[in-house]
Amino acid sequence: MNITAFPPDRIIAASLDAAAALSNVCPNAINPRALVRALAEVESSFGTNCAPRHERAYDLRGKLHDANTPGGEALRGFRRVWGAWAACSYGPWQVMYAVARELGFNVTPVELAENIGLNGMVASALLRKRIFREVPTGSDRERCLEIIGDSYNTGNSRDANIPSDYIEKLKAAYALHLGKPERTDDQGRGRRPVRPLRTQDPRERGAPCGAWA
Repeated sequence: MNITAFPPDRIIAASLDAAAALSNVCPNAINPRALVRALAEVESSFGTNCAPRHERAYDLRGKLHDANTPGGEALRGFRRVWGAWAACSYGPWQVMYAVARELGFNVTPVELAENIGLNGMVASALLRKRIFREVPTGSDRERCLEIIGDSYNTGNSRDANIPSDYIEKLKAAYALHLGKPERTDDQGRGRRPVRPLRTQDPRERGAPCGAWA
């Protein structure tokens, strides 16, 4: 199976499932469907660049890997099983394998790369369980997107590391997808309805692995 690119209709279908899981927890100023699509746009050009990306901080001699924390211990365990693949991000939403495990998804790197429905649900869980909690109640759309973009890209919206370029790209992608119909092929082939992806059971078993920092 090609895990480096996926057709836009499958991204749209997976986005619907991921957005549905956010409907009751998304900040009031944010449209969850547009947000999920926008993240896929920024992370993988909406599915055209889904190749795994290695993150040094999660691998041998990396800051998070070598940390004397429960998260560091978990990372070292994943590294012993999967090698450098445990230090990669995958799929349309470029979800880190370690983050998926931290969130309770008992999956393999291959499953995270191949099953884009699962990939979207992990991204959704990351937003729901961690990132949205950083957004103050009553924040307007601009502020919401700044916090969400910062946290999704760097893992922490409260430090001095602000990925300004990423945030601006997310704002532009959000505006783009906010104006698009909910269930169409976004590549200009008309208003063809797409079949929702039958997603793999995320198999949320076991306790999260704890903080990584």
